[in-house]
Amino acid sequence: MTTKQELVTKNKTGIRKNRRIIFELQGEVSTTYADLMLLLADVEEHRALLQRNFTASFTGNRAIAVDNVDDLYLARIEMAGALEPKSDVETNFRSMVINETEIEQLENRVSSSTKK
Repeated sequence: MTTKQELVTKNKTGIRKNRRIIFELQGEVSTTYADLMLLLADVEEHRALLQRNFTASFTGNRAIAVDNVDDLYLARIEMAGALEPKSDVETNFRSMVINETEIEQLENRVSSSTKK
């Protein structure tokens, strides 16, 4: 039979082993947590990059669309300006078409600039 002293020594040894195991587990948990934080930082960085790319894409596409529409209105104005009127009525008509096109262009700019 083991004596009381041997049992106490055996228990102390077991406690030391358990403490060592707990310490190692705490280290592994800390390492895992640090890895998780790094992954979360990467996810957030990628989310921010996607948002920046989306915003740049939207802004670029919108600018191209606005330029194209402006070019269409300017082409209409140039076509109307290229008409050679032969009477005062035709001169007035040409001026009316140019003015109407310029008003449409301004209305389009206003409507595309307002939030819906």
